[in-house]
Amino acid sequence: MEDSLRSKKAFLLFHINLSFSSIEVKDHKLLIHNCYWPLLNLISSSRLKIAIEISGSSLQKIYSIDPKWTKEFKRLISDGFVELIGSGAYQIIGPLVPYEINLHNQLFGLETYNRILNIIPKCALVNEMSFSSGVIDFYLESGFETILMERNNAALSLTDKTLRDIDQIKYLEGSNGKKIKVIWTDSILFQRFQRYVHNDISLSNYLQDLSKYHKKFFDILPIYSNDAEVFNFRPGRFSQEAKIEHDEWAKIGLLLSTLSKEGLRFYLPTEISNYEENKKNTLINVTSSSYPAIVKKQPKYNLTRWALTGRNDIWINTICFRIFKKLPKIKNKKRKTEIQNLLCKFWSSDLRTHITEKRWNLTTDEIRSVCLDLNIDTSLQAPRLERKNRNSTQPKSFSGSITTDKNSRLLKIKTKFLKLSLNPFKGITIDSLSYKSHKFNTLIGSIPAHYYENIELGADFYSGGLLLEFPQERKRVTDYTYVDPTIDYHSNTVEISAKFDLDQASFIKSFVINDSDEQVLLKYRFLNTFNSNIIARLGNFIFLESGLQNQIFYKTTAGGMKEELFLIDKAFNHAQPVSSFVSTTTSIPSSTGQIIIGDDKSALSMEWDMDQASALPMMVNKKVNNSYFRRLLFSISEIDDTSKIKQSLPDIDIKILPTKLI
Repeated sequence: MEDSLRSKKAFLLFHINLSFSSIEVKDHKLLIHNCYWPLLNLISSSRLKIAIEISGSSLQKIYSIDPKWTKEFKRLISDGFVELIGSGAYQIIGPLVPYEINLHNQLFGLETYNRILNIIPKCALVNEMSFSSGVIDFYLESGFETILMERNNAALSLTDKTLRDIDQIKYLEGSNGKKIKVIWTDSILFQRFQRYVHNDISLSNYLQDLSKYHKKFFDILPIYSNDAEVFNFRPGRFSQEAKIEHDEWAKIGLLLSTLSKEGLRFYLPTEISNYEENKKNTLINVTSSSYPAIVKKQPKYNLTRWALTGRNDIWINTICFRIFKKLPKIKNKKRKTEIQNLLCKFWSSDLRTHITEKRWNLTTDEIRSVCLDLNIDTSLQAPRLERKNRNSTQPKSFSGSITTDKNSRLLKIKTKFLKLSLNPFKGITIDSLSYKSHKFNTLIGSIPAHYYENIELGADFYSGGLLLEFPQERKRVTDYTYVDPTIDYHSNTVEISAKFDLDQASFIKSFVINDSDEQVLLKYRFLNTFNSNIIARLGNFIFLESGLQNQIFYKTTAGGMKEELFLIDKAFNHAQPVSSFVSTTTSIPSSTGQIIIGDDKSALSMEWDMDQASALPMMVNKKVNNSYFRRLLFSISEIDDTSKIKQSLPDIDIKILPTKLI
């Protein structure tokens, strides 16, 4: 090698997952034979120290199928050659799931490790490397002292930091203010390792690349930190997976022998963590307003992959929230624990992405059975009520006023607590909305085409609209069209609604205003079915520069105990497509159905029921000369390489109300 590795410490981590989304149950024995036994045999013969991460459910399945494997696994741990890395009972995308279920998943996993192996791990791998500050809360509460996390996307989030800067960070802080030790893995390194073993690159190329790349680290090299199932087996995720041309585990053994001769010394993560105790303990938040949650590998791997794509992520996530909402009503402790265990399973990442049709059907049948037992509706559509005649004549108890401005032709609603102007010529979108708490300073509204000098923003922008895209048909549908709204009075409320029959989409949009509080409810009801991949984004709220000015932020709860605050201090676009096959860059995680946006003087809370629709917010913050374009939207469907045809979209209600600054 050009540059010696003799001063370098290294570690190897193999991820074991018998529930891999694209693997059928019938292949489990083959997987154990082709992948998991060769891994243990490699450790036993080479006497190298290697970490193995395995979920509790995978460990339980292997124990049931081949108890000799778990016995050998336990022996190697006892002999000091293997470290068990925690993973929870199932792989769960922590930022998207309520704290209580995240915590239960970890405790459930620890119980399984202890029962089968009589071991409680102290180090955990962040599931799918899907990290928010909130996930630290449940790892610490479960008793973990260290987490393993990918550093490449941490550097992407912190644009002013290099990989070497990230490598110096030794602690990460949770939303509850407590900190945990971190060991960094690296996606580029593990992908180069895979490419060599799969015969995509030569040994000399691999060693040259490693020699150059190691300079980005101080003295800990994460040589491999990914799936065991990709060697001597192919999970079947992609049509262009490399062919198996040789014994890949034997090739790994030869490579590790070569690296050892070059001077690398392999350690277990806990040994590295203890070694790092003597180093400078840098603490920093590695998420940002651009990337409020980071995940693994290249940009196509973002939160929407497990939230809004797949076979029907929006459905399975929404139903999970409905089951979660039922938990407090289950009085039988044993039954409640059973449902919590099932929720961990239903929320696992392996039931999303590339799950096979057979496994998906079995899973949905099981979910529907649980819902039937708990009296939970599994439809994403709210009950359809008969619409009243236009301008209902029932007794008016609404104390506010509704007028039509002759000049602007806007429909203006006014109460003691708010002022709302709607534009019937653009699909009853919001021209302006203000609240008494904000001294009627308008935070949300519309922007005319001439506002920005930059032609990229040379269009009218409206709040409260809907955008549907059908990539296969190359069609784009919006509700920015003329409607004759219906006005219905109810007890102390008024509902202003319109039915839209657009190309490929039929739906009702409504605004509900109460005369006794500061709240606007925006409702969407989808009336037709689809037979297409869909990108569906609604709300599309424009935040005016005159409304938000200094120290602008958003807050969300992302799988942890408390809200996480992000200063909006740089330009970003969560909704930017990664490619023609991946419709968005990232999203803002929410495990509670709330996002707060404000500045040092005022703030708005957007709230929705995750058990009605597990939507995710996205934000655009674009700098144009000395101005900013800020938009908040809610997505209920995105596309990527895992997407399947959608049949329906969920109904959703979004509350818009002022909130106190915290």
